[in-house]
Amino acid sequence: MHECLQPRALSKLPGPIKKLVASTVLTGSADGVKLLFERTPKESLVLLLPVIYKMLDPADIPTSRNPDKSFPTACTVPFFAMGTIPRISGMPKEVGFDLWPRLWAWFLFIESDCQTRDDRETEWLACTRIIHCALLFRYLRHTETNTLLQTTPRLFSAVTRAWQSASLQWHESDGTEGSGWAIAELAVAITLLATDPPPWKSTSPRMLQDLVDGADGSPAVFASVLMQHIHIAYLGTGNGAGWLHLGHLIPFLESFLETADHPNADLACQILQELVDQDLIPSLLRAVHTAAIIPVTQHSDQIAGQCLRLLTKLLVSKQICGTAVRASIIAGLLRSTLLCGQKSYLATSHNRLKTVLVDILPPFTLYRQVLRPIRGILRRGEPYTITTAFAASGLLASWTHFAGVAKERLAVLDAFESGEILHIKSCDNILCNKQAPKTDFMCCSGCQNSYYCARDCQETDWKDGGHREACSKNRTPILNETMSPTNRERSFIRAIVHRHYVNAKSQIFRDTVKCLQKHPGAGYFVEFDYIVMAHVRITVRSLSTNSTVLEQLSRHPQWHQMLARTARSDGRMTIHVVQMVAGDKTGSLLIPLRSSSGIVAKGLERIARELPSAGSEELEEAIQNLVVRSADEVEEIH
Repeated sequence: MHECLQPRALSKLPGPIKKLVASTVLTGSADGVKLLFERTPKESLVLLLPVIYKMLDPADIPTSRNPDKSFPTACTVPFFAMGTIPRISGMPKEVGFDLWPRLWAWFLFIESDCQTRDDRETEWLACTRIIHCALLFRYLRHTETNTLLQTTPRLFSAVTRAWQSASLQWHESDGTEGSGWAIAELAVAITLLATDPPPWKSTSPRMLQDLVDGADGSPAVFASVLMQHIHIAYLGTGNGAGWLHLGHLIPFLESFLETADHPNADLACQILQELVDQDLIPSLLRAVHTAAIIPVTQHSDQIAGQCLRLLTKLLVSKQICGTAVRASIIAGLLRSTLLCGQKSYLATSHNRLKTVLVDILPPFTLYRQVLRPIRGILRRGEPYTITTAFAASGLLASWTHFAGVAKERLAVLDAFESGEILHIKSCDNILCNKQAPKTDFMCCSGCQNSYYCARDCQETDWKDGGHREACSKNRTPILNETMSPTNRERSFIRAIVHRHYVNAKSQIFRDTVKCLQKHPGAGYFVEFDYIVMAHVRITVRSLSTNSTVLEQLSRHPQWHQMLARTARSDGRMTIHVVQMVAGDKTGSLLIPLRSSSGIVAKGLERIARELPSAGSEELEEAIQNLVVRSADEVEEIH
């Protein structure tokens, strides 16, 4: 036992306080205990640790119902002791290790007795006091104390129950009386939980489960408790207390995104999905928008920046399902940019939004469902972007960059949805190659991904074209299914790729000739990267050169099946690979370029073979002639 818990430590107390200690120990009076703690100067409270240690003796816990000893008589003195500990300054680090087992034993007794008596108020007081003490001991940074807290059974269940009680009290008081106190208490609890590392990434993997157990074992109920406190924090942003509370909540919520390799990953994912279903994203966006419209406070910029960071992580998280959710996040981030750009004091938010506009959002504009709401936001946002404040924020250049990418793809979307871009297919019997509207084809009922103009073509492809082997493995042409696009989305992506192919055809032909000259007879494919570059980066890659892209593609059966079909196509098929966002990772979408004849492929091989002088006028003229000929004589579709 630490020396400051020994009775001899009391000798350093002032004389009047010593007398109070003696009378209190002698009588055990609750009023005397209260008077002792009130009259002892704060700087001398540490000298009362021997008294506190004795008051928390587990031997005094009633072991059976005693009608002569009421519940308040049994618990009042320990309650005073528990409430005093967090007020003590200068407490040695090792003391928490000695005090905690006694504190926890009393807490378990008080909680169980309160539940039997349905005494919610006392239970809430017990929860908050034990959390206060746990927080104090944890921040003493003593290794043994931290380990003790982490391995204490049901500690975090008590924290969840404290959340629930605070929320209930807040609502019963209509958010007025005591609401500030409730928020402060909850901020302390969240701080404890959000300590780095998060509880469920520490030595005890049970902690996240303990949190959920405190909410009747239901991830949905636990998520509901968290959402209630996000709402409480949001309503308290006007006076600054809400910003502090939200600042404790955000790191805690972020930790649910960082459990990929942890035993509790599935549970964390369930909680996160429940939070999203219960409107976490609109709540975070409301907080950011509030920071942009209310008078500046000390913490508004910092917390708004944290909300934006969490929204960005949610956008690229594999734990968030569906393009619709991501579309709502992107639309919210764009609106936040317009609002935050009007306030000079939101510097942290401005810096984060610049990164979002330039590096994170452009790849998602390949998705039709994401693009649709952007059209209206760009139009309505024009008055915001021409203000002096928006220019001074430094966001104008980033906004212009993103708007340029979005408008280019919106032009394709307009043509796609108006019918200007026809949904043309090519018969998947590579020997037929008939091109016609999609409605003229019948779809393979097995993979639902191959189309034929007639039954004979389907039978030919089944017997001689390799579709027998490919059918069961070819249900999706995307090699990462985290965010697999629908058939309609794939048609739109093909329309974007086709436009970029037509616009960059000269450069693609030029690079293809160089590739064929350097690697004759090896074969090639064209990569359209919509991740590294905001618009697109087009690269012609040889099949004989090792690369990360080729290594990843080679792992999938679809790739080898497409290579075999290309080899049988007599130059009428070229593999185009689209690199795109697929949730938290990249996905490779295989989009073959089908041609009505092999003129282009054979022409490029002839140029590479007969005109080896790269960069010469004769070579450039031959390439431009082939570009013109491909436009006039060849039907090409993706």
